[in-house]
Amino acid sequence: MKIQLLTICLFFMLSCARRIPEEGYLINIENANHESTLFYSSIFGQGKTIILEENEESLIGMINKMQVYKDTIFILDKHIAKCILLFKDDGKFIRKIGKIGNGPGECVSISDFTIDSNKNELYILDYYKQSILKFSISSGEFISSINIWNNKGSLVGELAFSNGSLYADANFVYNSSKDNFLLQKINQITGECFEFYYSVEDNKGWENADMALLSPFYFTGKRFLFSGIFMNRVIDISKEIPSTYLVFESRKFIDSKKLNELKSSDEIILDLMKTNNDYHLNTFIEYGNYLHFQYTQGNSIKFVILNINTNETILYNNIQNDYIFSTDKSSFYFPQLGYATKDGIYFYYNTRSLSDLIFALEKGIISKDIDKYNELLKLSEDSNPILFYYRFKE
Repeated sequence: MKIQLLTICLFFMLSCARRIPEEGYLINIENANHESTLFYSSIFGQGKTIILEENEESLIGMINKMQVYKDTIFILDKHIAKCILLFKDDGKFIRKIGKIGNGPGECVSISDFTIDSNKNELYILDYYKQSILKFSISSGEFISSINIWNNKGSLVGELAFSNGSLYADANFVYNSSKDNFLLQKINQITGECFEFYYSVEDNKGWENADMALLSPFYFTGKRFLFSGIFMNRVIDISKEIPSTYLVFESRKFIDSKKLNELKSSDEIILDLMKTNNDYHLNTFIEYGNYLHFQYTQGNSIKFVILNINTNETILYNNIQNDYIFSTDKSSFYFPQLGYATKDGIYFYYNTRSLSDLIFALEKGIISKDIDKYNELLKLSEDSNPILFYYRFKE
């Protein structure tokens, strides 16, 4: 209780962000108040465990992306199942959508998906073909496909459907020009890329979005944001015209000079991890009056909470799931963020990290009070990923 009260009090201590008309929130991280650990119990109520049904059709090699729409969980497995798998929010398997092949309704290489909530349709992106396949969510039936085309030389690797529009990133692998851009709209009928936003010059000249480890699109629970690697400006694409949502200021944020030095490296991310530069804003979540996000500094992750009413900010070095692990075991494998909703967040342990979860269960590190504890004891390293859902506190 003392920790929770302390965390709440700290939200109101020090102002380090201000609202700028037409320019979103400006956060100067140098002025943030510092705290060691952010505890789940200060944000969430008790969570529930979701064990995904396992049969011959529903086996998952890895969760590469997940999205929740109505009462259905959509999971992309690029490498083993090579399709989108649908589960009820209690873990019961519904169906697969998408097949590998060259026929109608088939993909060569699935790189992403998004959901058209207006038409109740699933859009699957075939990166190799640069095409989008549309499926009915209700029946799983293939509807049509469109070929993505523009005359500016960019490839599309990620999608987001927001406010009636279909957005995509822009990856310029072969074409280097100051006229290159970061974000584009795609006509959902013709596949034409017809609106373009934010020059690569706004991102220190970086134009190869495809090398990023995370998608640049984030649903916060309230809106879709766009934030590519090396960007210190976060874009709100939930409005009719994309606009700045947040600007991040830091003396350590990577600059154009440093980035140009690293461009020739074959292991740019590994090289960045050896520095103390800030270089990637990601994982944005909105709940109540707060905005949570993370950023990468060298080889570490920093956690930030902004009170959007008071414009006050706290910077945390660690985040602790004290509902699952005891507080002195914070170094154990942290679950990955799956998807944020307006009411809570889905987290997951991927198949490759189940061994950590099993070890913690065997050593009694995990609380016996968590939901479905006895079922978790039956896990094996070949089980489907395990999901946890936490509702925000009122």
